[in-house]
Amino acid sequence: MMNKKEYKKWVAKLVPYWNEHRKLEAAFRLKEVWLEAKILKETGRDLIFFYGDMSEGCMGIGADNFNDRKKFPLIHDADLEKGDK
Repeated sequence: MMNKKEYKKWVAKLVPYWNEHRKLEAAFRLKEVWLEAKILKETGRDLIFFYGDMSEGCMGIGADNFNDRKKFPLIHDADLEKGDK
C-alpha cells in the first residue's frame, strides 16, 4: 500500500498528464456538442450522445429531454454500429 509521502509524490508527477487529459477531453466535448447541434439542425430532434459507465464509452444516441424519451428512446451503439444492414 502506498504511504502518504509516496501518494503525494505520485500526485505531483501525474498532475501534468491530468491537465493534458482535461484539455483533450474539453476539446472533444466541444466537438461533440457541435455534432449534437448539427443533429438538431438536420433532424429537428434534440438528441444527445449517451454515456453510462465511462469505461464502456458512448452507449448510443437518444432524446436529451427526459419527457421525450418515450417518443424517442435510446438507440443503442450496437444497432448504430450495424447501421441499416
